[in-house]
Amino acid sequence: METISQWLLTFLSNALWQALVIMAAALCCDRLMRNASGRQRHFLWVVALVLCALVPLLGAAGHLREVAQTPAARELAMGQVEASPSIPTLPLAASTEMFRPRIWTFSLSPVLIMLALACYGIALAYHGIRLWRAGRRTKALLSSARNREVPERLALIVERCQSAFGLKSVTILYSAETSVPVTAGRRTILLPEALFDSDSPDLLSAAVGHEMAHIKRRDFALNLIYELLSLPLACHPAITFIKRRIKETRELASDELVTSRLLDASDYARSLLRLAESAMVLHRSAYTLGAFDADILEERIMKLIERKPSLSKFGKTALMVAVLSLLTASSAVAAIYSLSIEQRAEAANPMDGDWELFLTQDGREIKGSVFSLPMPLYLKIEGKRPIGNIGFPAISGVGAGLKQAIDQVDIILGIHGLRNPSFDGRLLSFRFDSNGKGDLIEMTLELTGENLVGRWKALSGGESGSIRGVRTQSFETWITGAWMVSLMSSDGTETRGELIVDGHRQVVKPIFNIAGVKKEWRLVETQVGKDRETYSFQVFNGEQTFKAELRLTNDQFEGSWKEMRAGGASGRIKLIRKK
Repeated sequence: METISQWLLTFLSNALWQALVIMAAALCCDRLMRNASGRQRHFLWVVALVLCALVPLLGAAGHLREVAQTPAARELAMGQVEASPSIPTLPLAASTEMFRPRIWTFSLSPVLIMLALACYGIALAYHGIRLWRAGRRTKALLSSARNREVPERLALIVERCQSAFGLKSVTILYSAETSVPVTAGRRTILLPEALFDSDSPDLLSAAVGHEMAHIKRRDFALNLIYELLSLPLACHPAITFIKRRIKETRELASDELVTSRLLDASDYARSLLRLAESAMVLHRSAYTLGAFDADILEERIMKLIERKPSLSKFGKTALMVAVLSLLTASSAVAAIYSLSIEQRAEAANPMDGDWELFLTQDGREIKGSVFSLPMPLYLKIEGKRPIGNIGFPAISGVGAGLKQAIDQVDIILGIHGLRNPSFDGRLLSFRFDSNGKGDLIEMTLELTGENLVGRWKALSGGESGSIRGVRTQSFETWITGAWMVSLMSSDGTETRGELIVDGHRQVVKPIFNIAGVKKEWRLVETQVGKDRETYSFQVFNGEQTFKAELRLTNDQFEGSWKEMRAGGASGRIKLIRKK
C-alpha cells in the first residue's frame, strides 16, 4: 500500500509541472502551424494529451524500478560494466551524461501524503461522476429521441451527405431536447424540430454535413478515449486547456472536411451563421458532439472566408515532422528531470534500540541465579505498538528454575518475543515466557535520563524486583542492513550479489546476479554463533541449497560456502557492508 501511494504521488507531482511544459511546447508548435489544416493541428493537440499522460507515467514507472532494484544491485550492475575491458567506459559516460535521468526526492509526512491522496481521490471521483452522468444523459437523450418520417428534401440531403462522406446507415432522429444538431453515438444524428421542417437546402446541408463529418472522423469514439485518458489528470489546468484545444481543432477539421467534399466555403459559413442565429445554444452536460461545442464560431467563419493558400503535400509533411519533433524533444527533456515522493520515516522513539537489563530484588543483586545475568532487550516502538524480543538465560542439562544455581558454561541465551506489549507514551509493559513452559515474567519500563528503569515480576513464583537498563548495541542490530556479497568458486568464477539482513527477525533476503539475471533466493536457515562473531545461513535458489559459514574480520565477514549435496560446488565468500 505504501509503494502504491508513493507511486501515485510521484506520478501526480511529475504531472503537475511536466504537463505545463508539454502544453507550452504544444502551444508554440500550434503557433507555428497557425496556417496549417485543422486536422494537423488537431493531431498535434491529441499527441500533447497523450504525452501529458505518458511522460509522468514513465517517471512513476522509474520510481517503481528504483524501489524494486536495491542500491547495491544497481552498483553491482555498474561495476560489472566498468570491469569489462571491451567497453570504453569513459566515452560512454560522457555521451550518456546529458541524458542521464535526474531525480529529486522529496519526503512527505504520512499525514500530508494521506491528505494529498484524499484530495486527489475526491477530485478524481468528481470528474469520474461527471463523465458517468454525461453518459447517462446521452443515453436518456437517445431514448427520448423519436424516429419520425423524414421529409423528402431532408432525405435527399442526407443521401447526398452520405454519398459525399462514404457513409452508410446513418440514423436521423428527431429530438425536442436539443436546439442544435448533435451526434450521439457512432452513427446517430439528432436534429431539432426546426431543422426537420426547414426548407433551406444550404442550412440542412451544413447541419447534417457537419455532423456526418464527425461520424466520418470517428470523433465520438475518439473523444471518449481522450476523456478516459485524461481522467486521472482531469483537474489539471493544462489538461483542461489541451482538451479545449482538441475540441476547437476538431470543429475546424470537420469544417474543412465539409468544405472539401460537400459545400462551398462561403455558403457553408453563411449557413453556420444562420444556424447560430436560429438556435439558442444551451449548455449541455450530456456526452454529445454539436456544431457549436467549441464556442469559436468567429474563428471558424474567418478560417472559411480567408481561404489562405495551403502548403504542398511535402510542405505539410515536413511541417508536421518538425513540430512533432519539437514537441517530443520538449517532452523528453521534461522526462529526464523528474520528482520522486517518499514517505518520511517517523522519528525514532527514544526507547528504540538495544538494551542490557540488570535485575535486582529488594535492592540487592541476585546471585547464583539466571536473574543475575544481564538480559539483552531489543525494542522498536512504531506509533504506540512495541515490537522486539528479550534474551533470557536458560540452563542446559537441568530443569529451568528461577533460583537455580548456575555455571557459566551451562548458559544458553534464549530469545523470546514480547507478549501483550503496550506503550502509553511513557510506560512500556510486556510479558515473556522464560522457559517455554508458561513461566511468564512481566516487566514494566520507562525511560529516565539515558537509562531504563522499572519493575519485574515472576508470575509463577512470585519473585519481583527492580530493573535498570543501559543502552548497548547487539550483534543483531550491527549486522542488520545491506551487504555486498562476493562468491568465489573453486574454479575461480566470481558471482556477485547482495544480502539484505534483518538480524532481529532472523531474515536474510539474498539477491544474486547469475548470467545477467537478477534472482531472489529464499532463506532456509540462519544462525548466530555463541561468540557473536560467526554467522551462518542457508539459501535455496529453486534447484540447490547452499550454506555459508562466516567469521567477522575487520568489520566484514569472510568464510566458506558449499553446495549441500554430495560432490557439490564450494568456494570462498566475502560480505562487505554497503555504505
